[in-house]
Amino acid sequence: MDTPDTGYRVPGAFAGWWTPGQWNEGMPYQWGGFATPEQFDRGIAEGRAAGDVYTAEKRRLLDAAVSRHATGIDCSGFISRCWRLPRSYSTRELQGICETVSWEQLQPGDVLLNLAGTIHALGPGIMIYEIQQSSDITYRLYDYGRPREIHVEKSLAVSRTDTLPTIYHSGSESGELVPIVRSPYFETVLHQLRVGDYLRQDTGKVRFHILSCIEGEAVIEWGGGSTTTGTAVSVASGDALDLRAGETVLIPASLGAYRVRGRARILRSWQP
Repeated sequence: MDTPDTGYRVPGAFAGWWTPGQWNEGMPYQWGGFATPEQFDRGIAEGRAAGDVYTAEKRRLLDAAVSRHATGIDCSGFISRCWRLPRSYSTRELQGICETVSWEQLQPGDVLLNLAGTIHALGPGIMIYEIQQSSDITYRLYDYGRPREIHVEKSLAVSRTDTLPTIYHSGSESGELVPIVRSPYFETVLHQLRVGDYLRQDTGKVRFHILSCIEGEAVIEWGGGSTTTGTAVSVASGDALDLRAGETVLIPASLGAYRVRGRARILRSWQP
């Protein structure tokens, strides 16, 4: 048999995958298949069919339904190859050789520090604030059908599977200063300003600061000067910049001292 094309539509079976008259790339699907590209080429040269189709009957017969007259690979066979397993492990068997990854329902304010080499993905409906060490390398194991390069072998070579990041729930913290991340590469804290609060910071002419407003609005002021009498602050003439929710400002190292006021929750990041 030949591998059914996209015109194949049979109840209880997946549709064919290849398009007639066009260039098709990829390994054909075969129920229970475990072929490498080299093994697939040899199979075709020996007269085997390029893949086959899933049916309810094959699901009932399981391994007994794997055809000797076709060559290709299926989902669990692909995973088994990526994990360099000696044979194809079925979906029933894979769970027996895997460790359960902790799963938690994300909450507003949750923080994760992913070390280099940590495999991670973002699900739908999640808005994140991401800051990372400067890097121009991204390896993708999977890209949800988007036409970007996949780097399975390179990813496997550098992936860390010995540890999992710890989720820090910062959403319930009520203090004015909440530590978020501290690492050799960058540090992040959360400033929670109330009306009348003044946050004074200084780059020291050494390192830049990144300010991101995640709630409320504030004003960044620099230049001029300020004096304090009791709890009242008097600011002399200088420059100012509004900062609203969803906005980020880079404070250059050359600025030196600056002040932030308003009612807002602001993430501040810098290189130690």
